Amino acid sequence: MAEDRAGLFKREPDKVYHELERRIREDVRRIGDFSRVHPLPRTGQDVPDDLDARLVVLGSDYPFAREPVQNAALVQAKQILESRGNSPRLYRNALVFLAPDKARMQDLEDVTCKYLAWKSILAEKVALNIDPQQVTQAENQERNADLAVTSQLPETYQWLLVPTQKSAQSEVTWDYLRLSGKEPLADRASKKLKSEEQLITRFAASRLRMELDRVPLWRGDHVTIRQLAEDFARYPYLPRLKNSPVLTNAI
Repeated sequence: MAEDRAGLFKREPDKVYHELERRIREDVRRIGDFSRVHPLPRTGQDVPDDLDARLVVLGSDYPFAREPVQNAALVQAKQILESRGNSPRLYRNALVFLAPDKARMQDLEDVTCKYLAWKSILAEKVALNIDPQQVTQAENQERNADLAVTSQLPETYQWLLVPTQKSAQSEVTWDYLRLSGKEPLADRASKKLKSEEQLITRFAASRLRMELDRVPLWRGDHVTIRQLAEDFARYPYLPRLKNSPVLTNAI
């Protein structure tokens, strides 16, 4: 019965998607070192254009693949990075993206279907007239399937897509960072970014002065703090600061 029901759920992808959406939204309540996390946006309109560094978690219908023609994750990430609704996005250095691996999505969907199948059997145990021994069996199987989905989720959501720019004159390119481990999604993502110096939570005064002089960011012989905060959030050739307090602490 569980196998038959799992097969039925495979033909109802909306139910599988809603279960994965529920789990992802619960997981990203832990935001790691990001200011916020935006789970499963449908368009750029769902992602505010703010100065703080944030993680955008793409839905399972936007998987990452190395082949450019199959890389739905990159297409969606570019669309969100470039605009918010009908307006161009200003603060492009504030966003990084987390996407599921295309090759692993099938395994995640399969274990989710098994979990939903056992859950539906337990929900109908009276109508199905299953005996106490079978109820215990179903409860154990549901628990195992639940743990399998929980374990498979971070293994599937393993790709960070990070917009970068070498200089003001160069094109925006994308770094693909592969994650590992079983920690919550945002925790793993922020730790990886910090280790790669792609997310700065503490900014040295000497490093700030170097960036001010290198670009340069001065407007004449001065620059306002608010302007500087906007510069760091706007331009991918500058370090990606967690938020404005990181800048003011450096000052």
